[in-house]
Amino acid sequence: MGSIVEEAVTIPFDEQSQLVQLQSSIPGYPTMPIDNDQEVKNFLIRELSTERLRRLYWMLFLVSNRHNINPLHHQLFNSRRICITERPDLHLVWYYDRIFIKPIPKFLFSYGVWTAAIEEALDSDGHRLILDALGFLRTYSSLIVHESDFEIAKKQKLLPDFVDWDMWCLFIRGFTTLRDRDVSPRYYYGEIRLTRLNLWYRVIRLKSY
Repeated sequence: MGSIVEEAVTIPFDEQSQLVQLQSSIPGYPTMPIDNDQEVKNFLIRELSTERLRRLYWMLFLVSNRHNINPLHHQLFNSRRICITERPDLHLVWYYDRIFIKPIPKFLFSYGVWTAAIEEALDSDGHRLILDALGFLRTYSSLIVHESDFEIAKKQKLLPDFVDWDMWCLFIRGFTTLRDRDVSPRYYYGEIRLTRLNLWYRVIRLKSY
């Protein structure tokens, strides 16, 4: 399934507003040289691709609501424990009293990484990974709305240590206005209930998600 978006995609921040500068390797991954195209592509697929959920886009309305993402303080109000996941296809999946959230990798704060690697990267379906990256960060514009959400994010290690509240507000503002056509289809939807996802996944794939 290729990308349904053909028009140019704009990176919502510029080099002057980046929080991390690109050096010879991927920020946060010193053994990952930026000029190793195949290795970087595989790395970005692991870090960003929502291919497994995107292939089920046609039935996501059965397991989620569009744009349904509660701020972090509301997650705690609902007695949900925030569980770290590094898998992008588990980001915002919830199971009873737990919600899985992927921390923002350091490299996504680097404009250089976006232009050098993310902008043209494709997954195995030919889908543009920049749409996954944009959608992922758009979810954080809903997760971290208030300074109280920011403090929860810092405590849960969802953000790098160097990011402060003012830096965050300036960085994320460009992602708050992204439209659905600017992001991957998975991110048309918000929080996904795992019990329902497993039910329909078994019907379609004959195994649990």
